Order: sequence, then structure tokens, then C-alpha cells
Amino acid sequence: MKFAISLAAAFAVAAPAAAQTVGTGIRAGDVLLRARAIVVAPNERSSGISPTFPNERIGLDNAAMPEVDVTYMATDVIGFELIASTTRHHARGTSGTTGGIGRLASTWALPPTLTAQYHLNPHGRLRPYVGAGVNYTIFWNESRSTPKRLKAR
Repeated sequence: MKFAISLAAAFAVAAPAAAQTVGTGIRAGDVLLRARAIVVAPNERSSGISPTFPNERIGLDNAAMPEVDVTYMATDVIGFELIASTTRHHARGTSGTTGGIGRLASTWALPPTLTAQYHLNPHGRLRPYVGAGVNYTIFWNESRSTPKRLKAR
């Protein structure tokens, strides 16, 4: 009986220590799946619409959406992440005649992004990382806005 109690006590002490060393942090070969929110903020500039409307300006809105990303850890400190999300954007007039019209067109954007990450503390509870990546945005389901109907008085 004494042996069983000693064994149980030893296991109770060793189990948390083993769990901390085996399951702590991330390692080479791990795959991380996360869900987050992103903001797609187009960096847009508009010059005039030549030759007819040289003083007109057009802007695009920002959009926030949920996203899913997958990271593959190639080593304990190097990971590669693929981000997937899609956002809807509207083009609107900001000055002149187009400013009075408002929304001119809409489109969906799919900006898949591949990033390389360097994890600064991969085995800690807090795991900050730095990264850089490439993006190629695919636009789909483009549509122009329909004109507002005029009411006869």
C-alpha cells in the first residue's frame, strides 16, 4: 500500500512537469490553424477622370472581415503562413459630379497572403514573431451601381 501511495505521489509530481516540457510552445513540423479578423485598407489615389472630368476624385472604402490562416513550422523558429479572407469594397465619388453620385461600383477582393515568420520565443507561453510576405489580390464579382431613380413631382 505504501508503494502505491508513493508511486501515485511521484506520478502526480512528475506528470505536470512532463506535460510542461512535452506540450510547451511550437516545434518544427507543427501546423497552426487560427481564426482572426483583418482589415483590408486599399492604398488608393485618384487623379482626375480625363478628359471629361479632370477635377473628379474617386475613393475606396476599407473593410474588416474574419479570416483563417494556416502556419507550417519548417523549423522551431521559422514558419510559413497562408492567410485567406475575402472583403467587399465600394468605389465612391469624393468630389465634383461623382461626389454627388456617391457609390459608383462594388467589388469583392480576395487577398491571399504568404508570409515567412521568425518566432522569437517559440517554446514560451508568449510567442511573438516578426514576418514579411507577398500578396496578390484577386478582384471578383465587380458591379457598377445603378442610378438613383428620380421621383416625379
